[in-house]
This record gives sequence, structure tokens and C-alpha cells, in this order.
Amino acid sequence: MLKKILIIVFGAIFIVGCVFIYTGRPDVDIGEVEVENNETTITPKDYHISTRYKNDVKEHQTLEISDISDKIPEVTQKVKRDTPVGEEIVSDIKVSYKGKYAGDIFYTVYDEDGKEIVSKSKVLKIPTGEIESCIVKINVFWGKEKNYEEYEYYFKVKYKYV
Repeated sequence: MLKKILIIVFGAIFIVGCVFIYTGRPDVDIGEVEVENNETTITPKDYHISTRYKNDVKEHQTLEISDISDKIPEVTQKVKRDTPVGEEIVSDIKVSYKGKYAGDIFYTVYDEDGKEIVSKSKVLKIPTGEIESCIVKINVFWGKEKNYEEYEYYFKVKYKYV
């Protein structure tokens, strides 16, 4: 009799375990982002912004540029002194992604005060002007279309006028 009870209990535990496996959220592998130019390679500062599973989206945090600007790593970009204000410069900055991401990657560029210079773009555009540097925000959705982790990555571009 004890043997039958143990078989029923372990069978129930097995069935409950199978149900949890099939109804749980699959894991999402978070990739890596690297920014490099001719002189250095850096890992941008990352922040977990949101999680999506099926139609459920959970926001984790919102950020202000002014709150995080001291923690952002930087790269140097050479810029010609006679470049017109507002013109996009040819950049030697390359951003690489290691891992599986869903959809498009978006770049937004801010000045050091947090004012948006270049709106959400699929291409990294480094502007010029009467500024000494800018902050780049990268939005990446790691995972699949209906199961992802959204991260924002930040790095600073210091201009070196030549």
C-alpha cells in the first residue's frame, strides 16, 4: 500500500513539474555590445529597461541622461575644425553586437545636458556643432519578437578637433 501511495505522489510531482516547464517563460540570452574606434574598445553602460513575454510588457526603469552621465564610458572622435554646424561627420566608431536580438536596433544622440540632437534612428549618426561631446543611447531587444529583454546602452563621444 505504501508503495502505491509513493508512486502516486511522485507521479503527481512529475506531472506538476511538466506543466510548469511548458507554461513558464523561456530564458532569454542577453548579448553583449562593444564600441570601438581606432584607439580604444569599450563596453557601454547598460540598463535593463523592460521585459516582454507574449503580450505582457513590464517596465523596469526609466532613465534621465543627467543622472547617469558621470557613469558613461567614452571614446574619442576626430573632427575637422571647418566642419559646418549640424553636418554629420564620417565616424570611425563601430558598434558590434554579440547575441541574438529581435527587430531593429535604434540610436538616439543627446548633448551632455540631455537634450536630444538626433532622434531614434536605425543608423548611428554623430552630429557636429558647437559641442565638445555627445551621448549615444542604443536600444537593443535581446531575444525574440514576443519574448525579449530591452536594454539601453550608453556611451559618450568626445570630439577631438584637428
